[in-house]
Amino acid sequence: MVVSLFSMLSLGSNALQTQQILLDIAGQNVANASTEGYTRQRADILQYQSVRIGGLLFGVGSRVDTIARIRESLLDDRFRRENSVMGEYSIRMDYLSQIEDILAEPSQEGIAQALANFFDSLEELTNNPEDEGVRTTVSQSGVALADSINMSYELLNNLRTTTNDFIRTTVDKINTLAAEISELNKQITGLEAGSGTANAALDSRDLLLNQLSELASVEIRRNDNGTVSVYLDGYGLVQDFSYNPIGLRLTSDIDPTRGDFYEVVAAGDGNRPLNVQSGDLRGYLDIRDGVTTNQVLADLDTLALEVIEEVNRIHSQGQGLVRYDSLTSDYAVSDADAALSGADLPFTPQDGSFFLAAYDSQGQLLEQHEITIDADTDTLNTVAAQINAAFASGGRLTATVTADNRLMVETSTPGDTFSFVGDGAQEGDTSDFLLSMGINSFFTFDPEAGAAASMAVSDAIQNDVALISAGRSTGPGDNSNALALAQLRNTPLLGANTTATLEEFFQATLTTLGYTTQLATDRQEIQTGVVDGIANMRDAIAGVWLDEEGVNIIRAQQAYEASARFISAVSDVLDILLEQVG
Repeated sequence: MVVSLFSMLSLGSNALQTQQILLDIAGQNVANASTEGYTRQRADILQYQSVRIGGLLFGVGSRVDTIARIRESLLDDRFRRENSVMGEYSIRMDYLSQIEDILAEPSQEGIAQALANFFDSLEELTNNPEDEGVRTTVSQSGVALADSINMSYELLNNLRTTTNDFIRTTVDKINTLAAEISELNKQITGLEAGSGTANAALDSRDLLLNQLSELASVEIRRNDNGTVSVYLDGYGLVQDFSYNPIGLRLTSDIDPTRGDFYEVVAAGDGNRPLNVQSGDLRGYLDIRDGVTTNQVLADLDTLALEVIEEVNRIHSQGQGLVRYDSLTSDYAVSDADAALSGADLPFTPQDGSFFLAAYDSQGQLLEQHEITIDADTDTLNTVAAQINAAFASGGRLTATVTADNRLMVETSTPGDTFSFVGDGAQEGDTSDFLLSMGINSFFTFDPEAGAAASMAVSDAIQNDVALISAGRSTGPGDNSNALALAQLRNTPLLGANTTATLEEFFQATLTTLGYTTQLATDRQEIQTGVVDGIANMRDAIAGVWLDEEGVNIIRAQQAYEASARFISAVSDVLDILLEQVG
């Protein structure tokens, strides 16, 4: 009987210890109810083996076997997969919206409005070809169009540079997280070497894995020893207690034409390029290298080049209110002795001809000559020689090839002027020589920098709007060239089979961008709903419910009080027994 009473004291002691642990666990859960990444804990309680006394088996209480986290690994895996996709589309949505902002459409400052204003000014020029104010408006609207395209192109390239920098910082974050996960693998293995469970370390590791999944499409494998391995495109970022960083390689090191952009590689696997399928990193790569950004940049370049080409082709064949006494071409040939068709000009000359006319100080035509071009035979030197030969008798006009391979035409007699139209019916420049060399141009650009990056109104016109070629003859009020320029607005010039006008082409670019942005926005919203739904399911299992913990605290408290009263009762009985036998 004495053995039974002492066993009952042990039973009560076990009960007190169990309820103390339950109170501690409930308190821990409540204290971390708002802690990010915390997983609700629960005690696994086991009965002690019963003891036989006489013919009966008596229980001797319970003990806490483990303190386990309430977590569902399948939901974790699903959450991380969907979280990675959400990260990608969040980046894409954000940056596509920035591209729309850069193009400033629809607004009064965007390219579409600038293009419309430029054509409006040309139409006004047809009505008032000699009005200085109208001519100034044409020049200013041309400058505004060029500036709008320049700025948009620059900002888009800056955006690509920004995403390239974010690729670098994201790779650094991935490597940092991988190193921390491998270190936690070591801690968890050490802490769980006995019979315990490293709940805090496990929570920390799960939180890092969640953060890593948002950055890149990683595969997570759980190992029997309690560690996790993390793979990116088959490359072992984390393997047990070690990690292998991913690296970056400049694309210019592989292909000098691709620029200084980062390529993500497996640093420990011979710099093998890694296929990142989702996550923030995929989003940045999509924005930097994807179809949308590159297409918008290409469309801006196409639009700028087409505006320059078509406006200059017409403008170069006309005449302003004043003529030139000296003019140097905007563009240079690569070799003054090379055939014009292969002289690396921004536009390609063809077989045909153009006209040069010389005038005296009173504006009277002195002479005019047709200069013929054989694009596969003529060089810049032979064209200059032909001009000099044509005007040799009067010596009024000379052509020179400059040291940097440009064509310079100038008068020999003070007061004389020249133009590229004369008296009588003329076809104009059928050779595109004036266009290709940048002679008598409205717009200019740097062929090496690209049209969208460097498009500008020529300095000559900005300095003297009287040089704007509104006419094609010496007659007063001639607006024939202005009419041809204004008609470009409704001329199909771009797109498949040249079915789109300049304005329609750019509007199609905006429409495609808007559609792509909306798709990314819709996908991001859908993906956010999916991730939130999984997170809610996971929180229903792993999250702390304060009402439930309150019930657990009350239950443990009452059980603790009952255990204490049980021990007190047993102690009283034991005292009585000792007195009786004493």
